[in-house]
Amino acid sequence: MSALKCVKGAFIIFNLLFLGLGLTAIGYVAWNLTQLPDSSVFLSGRFIFSYSLLGIGFVICIIGLLGCIGGLASSVCCLKAFIAMMTILLFVDIGVAIAGYTEQHQVFDISKHLWNEINDGLRNKIQTDLQCCAFSNITAEFNVKPPPSCYKDNNNASSMYVSSCKDKMEVWVKGNIPIWASIIAVAAFIQILSTTLSCLLLTKIQSSMRVSQAPTTSGQTTSRPRKSWPASKPKSLNF
Repeated sequence: MSALKCVKGAFIIFNLLFLGLGLTAIGYVAWNLTQLPDSSVFLSGRFIFSYSLLGIGFVICIIGLLGCIGGLASSVCCLKAFIAMMTILLFVDIGVAIAGYTEQHQVFDISKHLWNEINDGLRNKIQTDLQCCAFSNITAEFNVKPPPSCYKDNNNASSMYVSSCKDKMEVWVKGNIPIWASIIAVAAFIQILSTTLSCLLLTKIQSSMRVSQAPTTSGQTTSRPRKSWPASKPKSLNF
């Protein structure tokens, strides 16, 4: 019983982390939505990255909820659904990682959509930290004067950053490949460990259910044989 409690506790903690990760993704999309001038723009169909991140956030939240419910209520149905969804998610992660590594140049071309979808505050922070201006073409992106984040010194034209953010982000990502590989490895390890814990928990729950459903002799009535006494002879009467 103590082993079952330990497995259940660790499993619930992992799923709370998953739930928090999903809520973080949904919260980022909601925060990005609040920075738009009109909320109807979000429904225009141009925010592909935001739609994808919102969908991933909801899927992660559902997985976390299934795990928490399955662990707290010992629900076999929720645990089986959790194992199935986690297995699918693990294979999807592996496929995305392989595709991203083999098609690095196309990934940076697709990142143009991400650049257009992020709000001005985050875009200005990227330009300031990476010391870049615009994604690829300053003239095409800014019809008027570039924002202050494109300048190193108080909107001085001579101090404007000339490097594009696309090139800077590509250099930054390639320079931190060990960090990204470590993050992917940790995420895969957490998913595998969580799936393993769910399988152990499911096995223990099913074993306890089989034991509780096994027929017992406590409800059966057994008749004990009565002890036979020797027949007593009738006493003779003397007159």
